[in-house]
Amino acid sequence: MAVDPDTVRRIISEFSFDRCRYGSQGFRQILIQFFGFSGHGKSSFINSCKYVWEDGEYKNCTESADSRGGHTMERRSYPLTHNITLVDNRGFGIIGGYESGEIFAQLANLLPLNEPVRWTQKYELINKINLARSSVKMSDFVVPVLVYSVKKSVTAEEEGELKAVLQISETLTGIFPIVVLTHKTSGELTQRIATFKNMGADKIFAIENYTPEDHYKRRPKHEAVLHFLHEVVRDVQFQLSNPRNPEREMRRRRRYVIMYVKEREKMIRKQDSQRRRVLERRMEAMETNDPPVGADHERQRRLEEDIRRMRAMMANLDVEEESAYAQPGNRLKRLAS
Repeated sequence: MAVDPDTVRRIISEFSFDRCRYGSQGFRQILIQFFGFSGHGKSSFINSCKYVWEDGEYKNCTESADSRGGHTMERRSYPLTHNITLVDNRGFGIIGGYESGEIFAQLANLLPLNEPVRWTQKYELINKINLARSSVKMSDFVVPVLVYSVKKSVTAEEEGELKAVLQISETLTGIFPIVVLTHKTSGELTQRIATFKNMGADKIFAIENYTPEDHYKRRPKHEAVLHFLHEVVRDVQFQLSNPRNPEREMRRRRRYVIMYVKEREKMIRKQDSQRRRVLERRMEAMETNDPPVGADHERQRRLEEDIRRMRAMMANLDVEEESAYAQPGNRLKRLAS
């Protein structure tokens, strides 16, 4: 790594929102939000971060189940420093349908920490978000981190879905997710890096986790984890080199996810008829010997449509927010809060 480990430790431990260009602006804590498929090493990476940072005995703080598949069923928080917290969000099995709304609600920090996360249907998630208003903190600065195992190949369908999740996460948080590739020596690392670069990721870290079975301290492993944490802090400092307003950002994220849930419900209701149309086209293609329209192609088209619609929704939200913020009295009230 370019900077020696002791200097990196000092930079991380001495990080303060008050020392940023515009001061804290109301932020008090960095919330590193880990998300991804179940069993890809999120919990083990958090254990590795804690082990490297504390530099003591290895502890399975998260009770990770990497070798048996993920089992995190709640948003668990693990303090790292006085103002940096690691969050192990519930892993997902598929992207799309009702799970996508839950993924974004967790990433947007709209659900309480250290409580079970149950996949809900229809408009239940909106009720959960509204009930959690008093228990979530707008002073948390959210940094999204996607964890993906090199052991797992990325199909064309999954690549399209992951790209959609990464892009919507950026629209939601203002930060394109950092990508952590686990089990770096157990698969096609170069190919996975290329795949995620094609999705737009520019911060990719290849990691070999410490585990309960293998936690002998190794300098490359330690330095890789410290490099990751250092990059998170640098990213936050860069983001806070511009004026921010945590209250507006929390309100914006909440409105966005609620709108997303409503739109997804409409989309889900249409899926049956869309599937029927695909089947009908396949039958027609078989009768006329034309190439069939693939379900994967149809799904990718819907995902791209999803991204365009969500970005348009967010742009409209920004216009509404700016208009409300500029009204006489509102600006002073917001600045005083």
